[in-house]
Amino acid sequence: MDGYMGIGFSRMRVGDMVVVLFGGDVLFILRPEGETYKLIGEAYVHDLISGEAMAMLAAGERQEQWFDLQ
Repeated sequence: MDGYMGIGFSRMRVGDMVVVLFGGDVLFILRPEGETYKLIGEAYVHDLISGEAMAMLAAGERQEQWFDLQ
C-alpha cells in the first residue's frame, strides 16, 4: 500500500498487512506468521474509508484473499 498515509498500533512492523475483512467497517492490521496470520489491531488509512477499498477490489486493483487467523 505504498503512497498511503494512516495510523495504527505501535506494535505494527514492516511486513504487516492492511486488510479489509468482508462485513467489517474498519481496516485491520494482520501479521503473517508461517501459514497463519495474527490480528494486530485496527488501522486508519486516509483514502481507504467509506468503501474505497471495495471499489478497488471491484475495479481489479486488489484481490480477495483468505486468512487463517490465530
